[in-house]
Amino acid sequence: MFKEELEKILSESVKELVSNDAYLLEHDVHEQAISAKLACYISKRMPFPPSETWHVDVEYNRNGKSPKSLANQGNVKPDIIIHRRSLNNDKGHENNNLLVIELKKNPTTFDQKKDLFKIRAFIEDRPYHFKYGLFIVITTLNSKNPMKFTWLERKF
Repeated sequence: MFKEELEKILSESVKELVSNDAYLLEHDVHEQAISAKLACYISKRMPFPPSETWHVDVEYNRNGKSPKSLANQGNVKPDIIIHRRSLNNDKGHENNNLLVIELKKNPTTFDQKKDLFKIRAFIEDRPYHFKYGLFIVITTLNSKNPMKFTWLERKF
């Protein structure tokens, strides 16, 4: 799947979230609830031909039978991932882990750096090697762009 396709899917999903679920953004609902709803909108837009079965999961904490973990971060559970369950990118060039998303509401600079570090680790570290990473900052609903995207990409 190409980045342009993912950008379109994410953009349309965010628009639907803002349109249909503004309540979540207006009433200080926890980011896990927002992530779960966004994942629903992403999931219904993902192409599902038999050769490319993608799963959209929220707070997914498994790496096979073991807990999902990153060096220097311990056990982790990304907000949203698009992947093929039970498969990794052990050699670094496979495409079983497509996108890892971290979402934060009005984050501090420290929170942003922490989540971007986490996303980079999911892109660069074995066995995950996600193809893309996305950090979404949720601002107030009244702003012109209630969500801002920062994309990261695997370079190898």
